[in-house]
Amino acid sequence: MARTLEETLGWYPREEPSLEALLGHAVIDDLRNAASSIDAEIPPDAKPAAYVAKRIYQLRNALVHYRPFHQHFSFKETNWNRLCEAMALLVLHVYGEVSRVW
Repeated sequence: MARTLEETLGWYPREEPSLEALLGHAVIDDLRNAASSIDAEIPPDAKPAAYVAKRIYQLRNALVHYRPFHQHFSFKETNWNRLCEAMALLVLHVYGEVSRVW
C-alpha cells in the first residue's frame, strides 16, 4: 500500500513527525541524554519528544545532505560515543514500550 501511495501520489510518511511519535514512548532520561550528547538541553517549555526528534532529524540531515550555505552544524560539539549509547537506549526502551502497547 505504501509503495502504491508513493508511486501514484508521491506521498510517503514524513520522517520527523514519525520520529516524534516514536519518541513519545521514550524514557525522559534517554531523551535528555540524547540531547546532551549533541550539545543541547531540552528547554523547560518544550515537549521533550518533539524537541529531541527535531534535533536528531537536523543531525541526520547534516550528515546526509551537505549544503554548506544551509548547514550550521558543528560536528565537534557532538559526543559521538554518548550519542551512540543514548540512541541505543532510546531504541531499546521505545521498542520495548511499543511492543507492550501492541
